[in-house]
Amino acid sequence: MSTREFEAMNQTPPLANSTAMKCIANLLADHTPRSQYMPSLFGRLGAGHYLTIQADGAKCYVAMSPAASPGATISELTTGNANTVSWPLPDGSLLPVVPVGGREQGTGIATLVSYDYLHYMTGATGVTSYLRVYRSSLAPAQGSEAFPAPAP
Repeated sequence: MSTREFEAMNQTPPLANSTAMKCIANLLADHTPRSQYMPSLFGRLGAGHYLTIQADGAKCYVAMSPAASPGATISELTTGNANTVSWPLPDGSLLPVVPVGGREQGTGIATLVSYDYLHYMTGATGVTSYLRVYRSSLAPAQGSEAFPAPAP
């Protein structure tokens, strides 16, 4: 069994945050597109652990992008495959994700990227919701030390 398979089969509960460890975040969402740099909430994400995202209060739209992403925005109305297309997350539903990175070659120059910005918004004007996020998996023989708090 691979580490990824192990983590998918052994989801952890939301662990209460401390000064040394951060596991849970709650983001206010409204119809204004917002961006959150995930390492500023959770410390390093490069370990490949699952994050579980939940819309709480209304349907939200989400997408992850690299720090170098131009336009850092999304829209619930964009069609096709433009940079602003987003994914619907119905109220109350969970979306388990593993932030990814890689080598992209859009302009003929290879660039290493890490998709660690979460873009989010609600789908209707005047509607407020929460987007709840928690780090939800550990590799074999790991404990909460794998969820360090962000550097001050």
